[in-house]
Amino acid sequence: MTDSSATSVPPEQSTAEWFQTDSGVVLGTLAYMSPEQTRGLTVDARTDIWSLGVVLYEMTVGSLPFTGPTRSDVMVSILERNLPALQDDVFGHSVELRRILDKALRKRTSERYETAREFLEDLKKLRSGLDTHGKQKVHGSFRHGKLVAF
Repeated sequence: MTDSSATSVPPEQSTAEWFQTDSGVVLGTLAYMSPEQTRGLTVDARTDIWSLGVVLYEMTVGSLPFTGPTRSDVMVSILERNLPALQDDVFGHSVELRRILDKALRKRTSERYETAREFLEDLKKLRSGLDTHGKQKVHGSFRHGKLVAF
């Protein structure tokens, strides 16, 4: 899900420049890279689960979970910072959504969802409005002027 060529951009380049293209190469995917990918380690399906977790967070909150003014700062954020807190009113289900995001965005691959199917099952439970306590049905939420629903 990420463009490994993005790592060739100098670290001092501002994030505003990430989305420029050069000879057909798309840049700007660093924000979706997992910690192991950022470090240049072996990747597997759990790397894609991390990227999907970033997308889910971005769709829900309207911003990326790990940011910074430069590529180096974003890398430090991915590697060292905790997932930012969700507002209590996100879907009226912040506890379950937070649990899903926390698991998808664990720094250690061994603590993340093992498979996309496992991730999907938890998302289906959230969509149905079911969590471990059988809370009310979720219908959607307006975040930053956009309807977000599962």
